Parts: sequence; structure tokens; C-alpha cells
Amino acid sequence: MPANVSLDDIGQGGSEDGGLITWNPTVTLGTGATSVFTFTVLVNDVPSGTVVTNDQYNVTGSDGIPSPGETYTVTIIDPILFISKYVQPDPPGSNREMDYYLTVLNKGSMATGLTISDTVPIT
Repeated sequence: MPANVSLDDIGQGGSEDGGLITWNPTVTLGTGATSVFTFTVLVNDVPSGTVVTNDQYNVTGSDGIPSPGETYTVTIIDPILFISKYVQPDPPGSNREMDYYLTVLNKGSMATGLTISDTVPIT
């Protein structure tokens, strides 16, 4: 099995053999019908900039003839976090309530186990 991948990470219906992860779902579609499938494998410690390509899969029709699936490529990018904060009303009044907002925007890959904390200024 590839480093850092467990069968729990592969998901329901998936199997692993010699580093190849396989799903064999059965779906019945009418002629010309389409469907979207999402297969997810969680892998730790993949360096930013790594290109992952899924170009070796087939879809077998009712005639039993496999057809190649469409190639899908994604580049792994480290989380890119933008953090902003503001108060409302601005400026806050003396001895009055105010709301303090922290906003996080991630323009990169998923960030898990993320903790963001900030102290409210005394003044």
C-alpha cells in the first residue's frame, strides 16, 4: 500500500493491491445518460506542487466493452491562508458592546486541525 494510505482512507467499496487503488461501483444509466462520481483518497505528507493524475480508469458499458475515462489532473498546493479581523462598530465606543470578527480564507488545499486564536485588545 502507498505510504500513509490505509483502507479506511480509500473509502467504501475501495480495495488496494500492490499500490493500485480500485473501486468497482455498479451504476445503471440509460443510453446517453451521465453521472458524476467522486472518489477520494486521503494521503498525508504530499509535498506542495505534486501533480496527481487519474488517467488509468475504464467504464464498462452494458455491452461489456470498457471505455477509457476522462483524464483528471490536480496539483497539490499547501494551504494558503488569509486572515482578517475587524470590530463592529468601528471605532468601538467606551463601555459599549462590540462584535469582534476573525475571518479565514483558504486559497490552497484543505487545512485540517487548524486552530486560530487571537486576543481582544484591551484598548
